[in-house]
Amino acid sequence: MPTGPSRWAARLTLGPARTVTVMSDLVKVANYLTKTEAETAAVLLKNAGIPCLIQSAEGMLHGPLGLGATIYVAAAALEEAQEVLGITDSESESETIEL
Repeated sequence: MPTGPSRWAARLTLGPARTVTVMSDLVKVANYLTKTEAETAAVLLKNAGIPCLIQSAEGMLHGPLGLGATIYVAAAALEEAQEVLGITDSESESETIEL
């Protein structure tokens, strides 16, 4: 099985020095109390070759707001992401967002 972002994401080159990863059909993997906790989980996912997106309002105004953060992955990567993070199906609520 291939590894890395190509499994669930496409890479676009926007010029000589800018490459971005585009993901579609994102689903929620987990909610966290702080953005820092979500960033820690995101490192685990990225080390497993699973691209992810963190959604958080923290830092948009004046520092931590205590509103928490949510991690999203491509729908095809949901089960593997849950396994990497040690999340069981009973702990997860599936939510899909479209970009």
